[in-house]
Amino acid sequence: MYGYEALARIRNKDGTISAAGDFAEAFADARTCRRMGDRMLHLITADIQNMLSRGINPGIVSINASQADLRVAGFPDRLLRRLAQCGIDPVSIKLEVTETLFLGNDHNVIRASLQQLSDAGIVIALDDFGTGFSSLTHLRDFPIHQIKIDKSFVFGLGRNAESPAIIKALVDLAHTLGMTVIAEGIETEGQRDFLRSIGCDSGQGYLFGKAIDVSSVTGRQRNMRPG
Repeated sequence: MYGYEALARIRNKDGTISAAGDFAEAFADARTCRRMGDRMLHLITADIQNMLSRGINPGIVSINASQADLRVAGFPDRLLRRLAQCGIDPVSIKLEVTETLFLGNDHNVIRASLQQLSDAGIVIALDDFGTGFSSLTHLRDFPIHQIKIDKSFVFGLGRNAESPAIIKALVDLAHTLGMTVIAEGIETEGQRDFLRSIGCDSGQGYLFGKAIDVSSVTGRQRNMRPG
């Protein structure tokens, strides 16, 4: 293990816990989405600061950024300022974005924001790659360090003939462009072994562990490396 991805959860009054999919509609409203993003950033950085103060190193922590976040002036400054306030090195943060971010007419604004964060040492990852509005121009025109292969392709391993070829092509493409690759949704040893055999850099999924509360993070990483 070399890090964690921060996930949104809501603890309900009846004690149950709702995952992001249960309140996904709230993300459709830009103002609400930004408020949730700001709240997530505050909680995540506070958790990391607390762990570091107790001698626990969580490694690389991934934070998801929405269109609403990056299309507002000053987001990179707010993020970097918050990291500085909490004593968190930017190189220990990964910012995950989806390609819907690149579909508007504000490419220059988005590119400048991502470049500022990249220059500060933050890893920029393109999430859910291979689905939706995937375009190779995004890999060329934006400061992307890593692509995350969508779990639908990993799920297809052993189920259809196309998935292995597509995944290998994506891994080879990323490596040719100097990027690293992480595969999502790994649930079996067979999936892991195939991904390892074609040189996929890293992966996440239930095979390695399900979502845990921050209090359960031990910081016992192996093979620590950026990306």
